Amino acid sequence: MMSEKEVKRFVKRILAPLLYHRKIHAYGLGHGKTGTNSISGLLEKNYRSVHEPESKELIEFILQSESGNYSASQKEKYVRRRDKNLWLEFDSSVLNVFILDQLIESFPDAKFILTIRDCYSWLNSTINYHGSGYLPPFFTELMQSWFRPMDFDFSPEETILQQNNLFPVECYLASWATHNQTVLDKVPSSRLLVVKTPEIGKRIPEIAAFLGVSQASLDEKKSHLYKSDKKLNLLSQLDKNFIEKKVDMHCRDLMNAYFPEIRTINDVFPD
Repeated sequence: MMSEKEVKRFVKRILAPLLYHRKIHAYGLGHGKTGTNSISGLLEKNYRSVHEPESKELIEFILQSESGNYSASQKEKYVRRRDKNLWLEFDSSVLNVFILDQLIESFPDAKFILTIRDCYSWLNSTINYHGSGYLPPFFTELMQSWFRPMDFDFSPEETILQQNNLFPVECYLASWATHNQTVLDKVPSSRLLVVKTPEIGKRIPEIAAFLGVSQASLDEKKSHLYKSDKKLNLLSQLDKNFIEKKVDMHCRDLMNAYFPEIRTINDVFPD
């Protein structure tokens, strides 16, 4: 016998495709702290748009999948079932990169938006966020396979990060590069729009055109959601030359491609 929660899900799954015509079918793929919430907010007034829907359930699937507990066909079935259950027009989540292969193959007409932020301001914002205590507890286990801190050692220059239970700088920057490069490599260019975080507001016309909707249907007031971070100021306490070496090691090619005007951390955080 199904529980009340299961009954509601079943009814929602059956009725949603009948009651709601899906005008668009798209996914936000940006890394955390790049504006995935803002992109979702642009659409939520007139479209079924949600930021990080059912994250806990998706994380459980990702962890089981990475443990080898699902076959390729089982992964595809999960993604299709999840899509029917949610029946969203825009699903914006950093977690979508973990099921990207299935999303691309299962929904050939779906489009994708990658929000990308320069690695320096992203690093600062991410350190602030991870050190703030805002991160949901169920993200903790995923962080190990997501950022892979076990692959990196702390250098003497970043002791303050270790003391605050954060990851090494190189760990964060490697994640930034891997996430963005994975999306760029896997999503066909015809189905992908790359939007730099500071430009979300002024690129609303292009976002609307890419999704095939009217600009008037997007809520421009929502283009800068969730901006504030708890300011720990830890990045400012690290040696800048040390940070530059790690950026050169992991991020320089993507920075040159998308942020050529930013050559060093001083261009983002002047003395």
